[in-house]
Amino acid sequence: MHFRPHPTHARSTRRLALALLLATLLSFAVAFFLSDGTGSSPRDLALVSAALVLGTLCLAAFILRGYLCRCATCGRWLAKQEKVDTDLSTRRFVCEHCQIVWDSQVRLGT
Repeated sequence: MHFRPHPTHARSTRRLALALLLATLLSFAVAFFLSDGTGSSPRDLALVSAALVLGTLCLAAFILRGYLCRCATCGRWLAKQEKVDTDLSTRRFVCEHCQIVWDSQVRLGT
């Protein structure tokens, strides 16, 4: 297997993470301001529920994006990660089809 740094994963992950985080915060803020606690109408409750569901879905997508990577050569989605022994390392995704181990260049915390 060849080891290569992924050309775009870190940049695209940061952009998507920022967009999803903003969408999550915005939907939770909308839900907070719509629920005034004074016995709202069914329409308001539906809007609050929809905003909370949207925020939860954005948060789930934000978390899952860190565990997925697209192979830069064949375009397949990769979810299999190589085990790394060091504490502060990056995620590495294995493409069995291309025989490449992609270093995502996204730093992991301890």
